[in-house]
Order: sequence, then C-alpha cells, then structure tokens
Amino acid sequence: MLILYRERDLDEAYRIDCRARTKGNEPWIKREDFRNIYEALLDTYFTNSVEKKLEKKEQDVADYVIEQVNKALERTIDFEPEIK
Repeated sequence: MLILYRERDLDEAYRIDCRARTKGNEPWIKREDFRNIYEALLDTYFTNSVEKKLEKKEQDVADYVIEQVNKALERTIDFEPEIK
C-alpha cells in the first residue's frame, strides 16, 4: 500500500523515537533507516483504522493515524518492520 506523508511528520516521529531511545539507553538509528519503520507503522495503523471502519473524513483519518504512530513511538522502541 502506498501511503503519503509529510517530511515534517517523519521528522517529528524521528525526534520522538530518538527521545525514547535516549530514555531507554538505546542507540539512535539513522533517519533514513527510521523511514522504513515509520512507513511500516503508518501502514499498520492505517490498515487497523480501515478495518475498524472509522467514520471520519480522510484528513481526520490521516491525522488520527499519525497521532497513533507518535503515541506508539513514545511507548516503545521495540518495533521490527515486516520484511516482504
């Protein structure tokens, strides 16, 4: 699935991830490596929101997905994207 996102959303999520890694005494990853994780998270949360049949406008769903991804990043740094 192709998911479009703004670079500033990626940057915000990357900063959240870096803070979480610092708190957990884990090494940071490169921003471009983080992109794959971010895209996998967006895909997962978007798919879940579609499955739940959220009755929101497109922009509301996009904002919801980004918000959920950022919250997930704040809670954990143990995410491995699925390799296809």
